[in-house]
Amino acid sequence: MFKESQVDWLKLPAREYRKLNERLQYGADKVVAEYCGLKKIPNYFDGHWQHGWIAPYFNVHVSHVIPEKILNKSKEICFVARLDQEDFYKKNGYLSKAIGLPIAYTQPSGCVRKKGSLLVMPAHSNEYTKHRWKFEQYADEINSLKSHFSEIVVCVHKGCVANNYWINEFASRGFPVIIGADAKDKNSLTRMRHLMEQFEFVTTNAYGSCIAYGAAFGAKVSIYGSFSEPKLEDFSEIIHLYEKKPWDEVIYLQSEIKTREELNEFFTHPVLAKERTGWGSWQIGSDNVLSPSELRKYFMWNKRDMFLRHINKKFWLFEIEIAKRTPKSIKNFLIHLRKTQ
Repeated sequence: MFKESQVDWLKLPAREYRKLNERLQYGADKVVAEYCGLKKIPNYFDGHWQHGWIAPYFNVHVSHVIPEKILNKSKEICFVARLDQEDFYKKNGYLSKAIGLPIAYTQPSGCVRKKGSLLVMPAHSNEYTKHRWKFEQYADEINSLKSHFSEIVVCVHKGCVANNYWINEFASRGFPVIIGADAKDKNSLTRMRHLMEQFEFVTTNAYGSCIAYGAAFGAKVSIYGSFSEPKLEDFSEIIHLYEKKPWDEVIYLQSEIKTREELNEFFTHPVLAKERTGWGSWQIGSDNVLSPSELRKYFMWNKRDMFLRHINKKFWLFEIEIAKRTPKSIKNFLIHLRKTQ
């Protein structure tokens, strides 16, 4: 069983695990509840909030930003990061509002950035995806960088821990390996910001949110080494759940060819990476972050809405109790009466 490395100088929040919240993953609900000054995380959210970074060139199909399986054109609002995404969703008939990504609502860590440090964030898998990436080759490529940096730490996604990806390859070469994002961890987004604010350099070998996150929070980001891109067979376990998703397009948008075309300036030796804070801040929608009062209004988390939901729930429970106590003969009579009307 994997045991996470301890890096003494890193200051990271403790993990708080809970049942997966499909609509507000990685602790987005905790982040915004604290931002709104709420003592308790509301258990109500009518809509869907984009949880990770999606570049502008993904605006070719609605499911690239928010899975179509949970969208409803007539009822649910799509909260997205940027205005280009808001416009794209509206043109496709959806309710949409640009409010920035959840990570844009995290607070500064206040930690010191360690000079010369490199955070390696390999391509990440999920528990339901299987990949045949060049694990050993990429580990060797990172191993060759040791003389360029004061310290190198490898950060893997919880999905890669489940699949045992990257861990042995890097640990056997003497690198400390830690866990980064975990969709079930309430402090996951805060943890990611802390990481990005403590390393001078961040590098990856695939398209991923760490590119925008790292840039937004002041790290010098690069894409380096054997590129890990998805293949159609990697998603064999879930393709049937997302039948409308254009899978060939998904693969292409995350391919090395397309990533180089759109993000070519990031393909460089990690030590030559540049700071791109303005670019990163725009990508995560920092300009569209709402005030606490505005956010409570859009999420229906203000006192009035929460009180009305509480009252409605009480009436609903009362009706259930009345139904339980009503004799079957009366229920049948009422059903018959309704049919004859």
